[in-house]
Amino acid sequence: MKTNKIIIASLMAVGMLFAACTEEAPLREVSPADKGTTYFAADNATAIEVEPNTTFTVTVCREATAESATVELTYTESVEGAFTLDPKVTFAAGDSVATVVVTLNPAVKAGEVATLTMTIPETAATYYAAHSFPTLDVNVTAGYLWVPAGTAIYQSGFCSYAFDQPMAAEVAVQWASDYESKEGHKLYRLMSPYYHVSYGILCTVEGLHISFLLDKDNNAVTPVMNGMYQFLDQGLLAGIMYMYWVEKYIGSYCIFSNEGDVYTLEVLFSDGSSLYPGSSTFGAPEMFKWTPTVE
Repeated sequence: MKTNKIIIASLMAVGMLFAACTEEAPLREVSPADKGTTYFAADNATAIEVEPNTTFTVTVCREATAESATVELTYTESVEGAFTLDPKVTFAAGDSVATVVVTLNPAVKAGEVATLTMTIPETAATYYAAHSFPTLDVNVTAGYLWVPAGTAIYQSGFCSYAFDQPMAAEVAVQWASDYESKEGHKLYRLMSPYYHVSYGILCTVEGLHISFLLDKDNNAVTPVMNGMYQFLDQGLLAGIMYMYWVEKYIGSYCIFSNEGDVYTLEVLFSDGSSLYPGSSTFGAPEMFKWTPTVE
C-alpha cells in the first residue's frame, strides 16, 4: 500500500514534468551574430536566508572556455544598500564556472526580505545552453539569530498516510532570540521536520523548516507561517504536495492550537491545483510534543 502511493505520486511528478516541457516556448535558431555564451546556472537558489554581514554565492557559467574572459553583470536591489558585490565575473582560460560573492548588508533587518536581480548583458548572454538563464532573481531573507530550544517529537498525518503506518521523529527546535513583537510573542522553528519524519524519502533535503509563534505562556499563536507556502518535498515527489497556509483560511482550515505541551497544526495541502484538508484527507493532523527550552 505505501509503495503504491509513493509510485503513483512519482508518476504524477513525471507527468507534470512532461506537461511543463510541452508548454515551453520553442528555442529560436542560433544566429551568427549571437556570440554570447554566458548564463546563470539553473541550480542557483532563488530564495535563501542569511544573517546580515554574511555572504552567499551565485554561480555563473559559460560554454566557450578556450580563452579567459570577464563579463560585467548589472544588478538592482529592492532595498537600497542591501547588497555588496563585485559585478565583474572573471573566467580563467579553460574554466566554465565562476562565482559571484554577495554580502547581505545590515540595511536589511532581521525578518525582512530584499530581492537581488542580476542580469548578464545581451552581448554576453546565451539562450541556447540547457536550462540557461540570463537574469536571476534571488529573494534574500535576513535571518534571525537562532539558538537551540530543545527537541520535539513530530508526528505527521501526511507522512503516516503516505507510508501506511504512524510516522514520527525527533526534530530540533530553534528560537529566534532577536525577534521582536509588541505582544511579547516568541518565534520558533521546527528544523526540517519532513526530512526526518519521512527518513529523507518524501523530503530529500534538509532546510525546509516550519516557523511558528507562541505567546508568553507558551500557547499557540496564529498565523504560523505568515501566509507563506511550506514545501514538504523535493526530489521523489517534487511538486506533488506542499503545505498551504494562507490568511483567508485561518480559523477554518488553518488552525494552530495546543493543549499543554502538545501542539496541533491543522493545515491545507495542495498539489498545485486542488486543496486538501489535512485531517480529513490523511486521517490525522500534523502535531508535535515539545516543552519550550532555551539551551
